[in-house]
Formats: sequence, structure tokens, C-alpha cells
Amino acid sequence: LVCAAMDKQALKECALQFFASPTWLTPMRSFVDERCLVFDGDEEHKFAFHSIHKEFAELAESVMEEHIQDFGIQQESFASIVLELQQQELLPETFLAVDDFMVFKRMMVERNKALEHQGQTAMAFKRLVSLEDVLVLSRRAHEEHDQQQQHLQHEEEMQLELALQMSKSEQEQAAAARCAEEAALAAALALSLQDSPAAIDNSSSGGGG
Repeated sequence: LVCAAMDKQALKECALQFFASPTWLTPMRSFVDERCLVFDGDEEHKFAFHSIHKEFAELAESVMEEHIQDFGIQQESFASIVLELQQQELLPETFLAVDDFMVFKRMMVERNKALEHQGQTAMAFKRLVSLEDVLVLSRRAHEEHDQQQQHLQHEEEMQLELALQMSKSEQEQAAAARCAEEAALAAALALSLQDSPAAIDNSSSGGGG
């Protein structure tokens, strides 16, 4: 992505595509899966939780810094664009968790519970079913995983489409405003020419002849 020559709206779209891409999502989700096991739902804010959150934020900054050069803009400009997208609630949870510990903790606890449930289910079925059934369940699990990934991708695409529609609407409104200003300017200019001394003299000369 090369966004240096783009306007602000195009840069927003560029940033949205980045946060919905594997470049951002893969390392962040991998970190969550690897480190969520210590988040057992305890309401006390353990020191380990904050330490892991710091590592998560450092990873996020590293990923953004590594790829921000692809945008061809300064970090300050990128940060400004990201702030506007955050205010419009268009950014994924993995980004919101970078600066918000409570969002991070909730995300980690929920993922830990999901993985724990998956593990318990796998252990129970492993004791009860035959090898053939295990193979069948494995295929089903892959299908369910693919469906979940498709659902996530669909949500991200819908989010991106909404952002694009908002951008297009803003551009159309700006174009309509420019047209209205140009029309008003032309009308004012025409009235000015009618009221000018040259126009009055021409009118008087024509009447005297």
C-alpha cells in the first residue's frame, strides 16, 4: 500500500484495510492464543496481566511501525487517522485492546474460556469415540473453524464496506457543496456586471440614440 499521495478519506480506507488484513490480525491473534491461558477470570488485576498487556502493546506498535512505511506517511498523520477511525468505532477489538487494559483483559479471558471449552470437549470425545469417529469430528471441526473464519472475514468486509460508503458519501457532499458555491459565485458575478458603470452607460447610450 502506498498512500502518500492520497487524500484524507483515502488514507482512512487504507488504514482500515491494514487493520483487517492478516498483516495485523495474524500476529495479534497468535499472541492472544499463546498468552491467554493465565487469564482465569480472576477479578484482581494480577501483575502478570499488566505485564502481558505491555507485551501485547509493544507487539502492536512493532507491527504498525514495520508496516507504516508502506503508507508513505508520517507516524503523526497515521496516528491522527487512526484516532478518527477509533472515534467512529470502526477499528477491531485487537487494536482497542492496545490502550485499554480492561478491553484487553476481557478479550483474553473470553479466549481462554473458549480454548478451555474446546480442550475439555476434545478430551471427552477422545475417551468415548472410535478412531473413525475422531476423523469425522476432526473434519467437522475444520469445517466449523472455516465457517468461523468466513464469518469473521464477512464482518470485517462489512465494516470496510460501511467505511467506504461513508467516505463516498462525504466526498459526494463535498462535491455538491463546491457546485453550489460555484453557482452562487456565477450568479453574483452576473449581477455585478449588470450593475457596473459600463453596463449603465451602454444602456443610457442605447436609449439616447
